[in-house]
Amino acid sequence: MIKNVNSGLYLDVDGAKAENGTNVQQWGATEPGTQNTFRAISAGDGYYYLVSQVGDKATYFLEVADNSLENGANVGIWSETGADCQKIKFYGVSDGTYMLLTKQTGDKKCLGVQAASKEVGANIVQWQTTISDTSQHWTLEKVENDGCAMDTSKTYMFENVNSGLFMDVAYAGTEDGTNVWQWRGDTENPGTNNTFTLKQFGTSHMYYIMSCLGDYCLKAENGDNGGNIFLTPYSTNDSSMLFKFVKNPDGSYNILTHASRDNCLVEIADAGTGNSDNVAQWEANGNNCQKWDLVEVTIEEPEVACDVNMDGVFNVADVVLLQKWLLAVPDTYLANWKATDLCEDDKLNAFDLCLMKQALLDQTA
Repeated sequence: MIKNVNSGLYLDVDGAKAENGTNVQQWGATEPGTQNTFRAISAGDGYYYLVSQVGDKATYFLEVADNSLENGANVGIWSETGADCQKIKFYGVSDGTYMLLTKQTGDKKCLGVQAASKEVGANIVQWQTTISDTSQHWTLEKVENDGCAMDTSKTYMFENVNSGLFMDVAYAGTEDGTNVWQWRGDTENPGTNNTFTLKQFGTSHMYYIMSCLGDYCLKAENGDNGGNIFLTPYSTNDSSMLFKFVKNPDGSYNILTHASRDNCLVEIADAGTGNSDNVAQWEANGNNCQKWDLVEVTIEEPEVACDVNMDGVFNVADVVLLQKWLLAVPDTYLANWKATDLCEDDKLNAFDLCLMKQALLDQTA
């Protein structure tokens, strides 16, 4: 929330309207709302975009209308253009407040309240900077990001923006504490090891990330930087299993961990780009390894039993593939591990391999 020092009122999107050209004014507030909260995202070179939290919380940017250089130019919201009129520099004043300098004027002008008004509804405009004018001074009040609403009817693969690899449950394991890493995947032939659904917690914007392996979900190890993300049996009694999704202007998402009180994001550790690099959490740093594209997919039930490579037939190639996977041969990938869970215990081991070999012998006979 951004409060004007002179009036004690806040930057506010008129009527919380998620429309290009909606005016920005000052208004009173006792608590944060979508109309009076903004997310600061780096625009490079010391400038920031101020993204209004109206609508989907990622589309509308604070801007000076028409890229104007004039005193009195109006301030509103508009979808992203990348123009300098949407870029703000925070200039620290000695009392700990800030002036919001506009890039298109070369930092010579800033955002202020028209005519230094203290009235509710007074307009926000651009004006020549005057360091002594407190109607151009703003206090930044950090508030909780309540995340965005997500579609719980979809099945997703989570693709890391930095690596292009997918969030994956290691070896399709279902033991409590099974590690989660990144691995290559095929969105046309997804597996239960790398697909997830979302289960909403009450009426909040917090969600369980449910694995398609069964009644399991992801959990953050703790609230610290580097805390691991792993698989665990689903429970409603552990808040460390809860996550929030924050949409970015590019359509990707940051995933906040409730275990860290929203201070850490789910990421690929050390911005790794290889198979088996670990999924963990770290405080926000703007790196693409903390961004995820949610790709909607459909898991098709295998039509052929034991067709683990999903090529439409069951033959010796499927047996060899499972054997290599059990031996942890590098770069071995099971397109649909469930097809060979012949013991029906949600685990793959030597017993399944023996049954698979016997099925192949029976098929040959």
